[in-house]
Amino acid sequence: MTADSTMTSISDLRKLADQLEECAQAGAGAQLSPHSTELLLGVIHTHYDSDEAARRTIVEHGFRIVAADAEGESEEILGSASDLSIARAMFDEAVRQKLDRKISLKKGSDVLDEIR
Repeated sequence: MTADSTMTSISDLRKLADQLEECAQAGAGAQLSPHSTELLLGVIHTHYDSDEAARRTIVEHGFRIVAADAEGESEEILGSASDLSIARAMFDEAVRQKLDRKISLKKGSDVLDEIR
């Protein structure tokens, strides 16, 4: 893909986003042309691929610092590290800042430490 075609695609995406926003604000639906559909699919696939890369990075790091709500139903990954001492420092800081949530230090499915 050349720089010119990339700029054209970005310009097309901006125009498409503006058109879809106008339709949404007007409470109307929108029909997509084949070109618009290809652009949106490209964006969706790119986003999915970057999410997949982020998930692989977290797995490769091994240690995760996770915050959960009081019921333990909703989790948020606060950070990840490949070194236990760095993960421990991140965990300690998360505990210091977020006392209203359950904070866990995990490696894989094992919970190494947890503060409620």
